[in-house]
Amino acid sequence: MTAPSAIVQEKKSLPLPDFEPEQARIKRAELKKMRILATSMLVVAAVIFITCHVLQRYYDWTWLGFVRAAAEAGMVGGLADWFAVTALFRHPLHLPIPHTAIIRNEKDRIGASMATFVGDNFLNPDLVGEKIEKARLPERVGRWLAEEENAAKVSGELETVVKGVLDVLEDDEVLELISRTLEKQLGDRIIAPQIGAYLEKILETGKEEKAIQFLADKAQQWAVYAGPTVENIVKRDAPVWSPGFVNYLVGSRIHRELIDWTSKVSHDPEHAARKAAINWLHTMADDLQHDEETIERVEEIKNNILAREATSDVTRNTWERLKAMIIDTSSDPDSLLRRKAHHAVMNMGHRIATNEETQDIITERVVAAAKHVAANYAPEITGIISDTVERWDAAEASDKIEVLVGKDLQFIRMNGTIVGSLAGLAIYTLAFFILGM
Repeated sequence: MTAPSAIVQEKKSLPLPDFEPEQARIKRAELKKMRILATSMLVVAAVIFITCHVLQRYYDWTWLGFVRAAAEAGMVGGLADWFAVTALFRHPLHLPIPHTAIIRNEKDRIGASMATFVGDNFLNPDLVGEKIEKARLPERVGRWLAEEENAAKVSGELETVVKGVLDVLEDDEVLELISRTLEKQLGDRIIAPQIGAYLEKILETGKEEKAIQFLADKAQQWAVYAGPTVENIVKRDAPVWSPGFVNYLVGSRIHRELIDWTSKVSHDPEHAARKAAINWLHTMADDLQHDEETIERVEEIKNNILAREATSDVTRNTWERLKAMIIDTSSDPDSLLRRKAHHAVMNMGHRIATNEETQDIITERVVAAAKHVAANYAPEITGIISDTVERWDAAEASDKIEVLVGKDLQFIRMNGTIVGSLAGLAIYTLAFFILGM
C-alpha cells in the first residue's frame, strides 16, 4: 500500500506550463532591465539625500531643505515599495521576516481564493446566460462557417476526427458489436415476410424499372465484349471431332445472337424478358410473405450468415476494407466525402447566419446548457484551478509568476520613489510656509 507521504509527493509533482525558450529569455531580460531602472531611481534619491545632508553642514541654503525632504521621502517610498514587491516572491535580503515570500508560502490559499473568485464572478448562472445571449454566438459562428476558407478548415479536420475515432476503436470490439447487433436485430425475427413486404412496396411504385434497366444495360455491355468468352465455351464443349472453323462459326453466331438479344432487352421496355423478370419479382415478393418453404429457406440462409464461424473472416475483411476506404476518402481533399462536407459546412453556416429563428433556438439551448453546467458543476470546474495550483512547486510557481508580471510590478517601485518624493516635498513645503520651519 502506498504511503500517504508518497501520495502527497506525487500530487505536488505537476509541472507548470513553461514559456518558449526565446520568450522566457526576453521576459527575464525585460524584468532585469526594469529592476535596474527602479533600483537606479532609489539610488539616485539616496545619493541626493546624502549630498544635501552633507551640504547643509556647510551652507545655509534654503532650497537644500526642499531637495533633501523630497529625496528622503522618495528614498523611503522606494524602499517601502521594494520591500512590498520583493515580499510577494521571496524573503527580502533572505531574512525570514513574517508575511514575506507570500506566493511561496500562501500558494494553496491563493489558488483556493482564485477558484472561489472565478466561481462567484464567472460561473454565476445568470451572468453566464446574459453574456452568451449578448455575444450572439450563433450568428457569429454561422458567418464564420459560411466563408469558403473557414469551411475548408472545418471540413479539413474531418481526417483528424475520423482517424481519431478509428484509432480509439478496437477491431475486435467493433466486430463483436456488429455480431451482437445482428444477432439482437435478426436472431429471433423472421425476416422473409418483411423483405417480401418491402419488395412489394418497391414494385408498387415502379422503382424496379430502374434496376432492371441498369442490369439490361450492363448485360448488353458485357455481351459486346464477350466474343472470346463465348468462343472458348463453344470450343470447350464441342465434340472432339468438330472442325475448328465450325466451332468458330458457331461461336460467332451465338455471340451475334447474344448481342442482338441483350440489345433488344435493353432498349425495349415491353420485352418479354423484362416482363418475365418483373413477374418473377412479384412472385418472389408473394412467396417471401406467404410460402412456408421460401420462408424456411430464407431463415436458413439468415442463420448461416449469423453463424460466427462462417462469417467472421468475411466480416473482418469487410470492416478492414471499409475502415481503409473511410480513412482514404476523408484524407483526400478532392473526394466526394470531403466536398460534400465542405458544402454542408458552408450551407449550415449560411442558414445559421441568416435565420433568426435558428439563432434563437441555438442560443436558447446553449444558454440552458451553460446555466446547467454553471449551476451544478461550478465547484468541479473551479476545483481544477485550486487542485492544479496546489500541485505546483512553490518555488517554481513564484519564479514563473515573477517573470510573467515582475516587469509591471517594478513600476510600483518607481512610482513609490516618485510619489514619495512629491509627497515629501509637499509636506516640507506646507510645514515651511505654515509652521515657519
